[in-house]
This record gives sequence, structure tokens and C-alpha cells, in this order.
Amino acid sequence: MKITTVLSRSLAAIVLLTLSMNTTIAETILRYTDHEPYGNMRTQAIQNLFFAAIEKESQGRIRIEPHWNGELSTSYNALQTLREGEKADIGIVVPEYTPEQLPLFQIFKSFPLGPDNGEKQAAFFQRILTEMPEFNAELAKNNLVNL
Repeated sequence: MKITTVLSRSLAAIVLLTLSMNTTIAETILRYTDHEPYGNMRTQAIQNLFFAAIEKESQGRIRIEPHWNGELSTSYNALQTLREGEKADIGIVVPEYTPEQLPLFQIFKSFPLGPDNGEKQAAFFQRILTEMPEFNAELAKNNLVNL
């Protein structure tokens, strides 16, 4: 048998083994906490757009298990719940409810660019988080990551 045939068959076996391993990777389920009941525009967008995008991008390996209406955490203790990571893995933190833990984020209590500028407002927040490391450091100090 030629060496190239042996190498080709070995490579094919490795590729098949790798493909079969990828199909057996365990699904990760993240528990989501939200203080609002499901049904308003924000909660529906989170469920139908954000969670669906996570599942699609992860090719089904990550699924979000939503818990609405303060079932796992209220708005005022969401930061602590997420920081501990025992009851929930992902959720909504309202910075103005935790001014001691997130003092820098207190400057965002209203619409910095106005409600008519959704894209500009999102770009503004992205720019702040990119250009000012203090904001991400404040999140990291509280075991949080901005999504």
C-alpha cells in the first residue's frame, strides 16, 4: 500500500471521528432571569430574537432557559444573583438599582442621545465600552459581562 493511500485513509478516519465527536458535544443550558413578565415588547424581543440568535450561532449547542416575572431574581437583586452564578447564568441588570456596585454606569440613567436615535445610542454605548476600559473593569469586578 502506498504511503499516500495510508495517509489519505488516516486523514479520512480522523475527519470522520472529529465529525462524530462534534455531534455528541453536550448542549449547554443557560438559565436566564428577568424581573418582568413575558409578553411585552422587550421580553418578546429577548426571547424571539436574542435567544434564537444564540441558539443559531451556537448551532444548537447553547440554549437559554428563560425565567420571567422575578421567578429566579427580582430587579433589585439581579446583580447579586448573576454575580453568584448559582440560580442564573444570564439576565438583566439595571445599573441604577445597584449604584454602589456600578457607579460608572449611573451616568446612563436616561437617553444620552434621545429615544429617536437607536442606532446612534447603541453605537455610543459600544464606543464607551470599547474605548473606556474602566466600564468593563467595573463589570468584571462584579463578575458580569455586557452582551
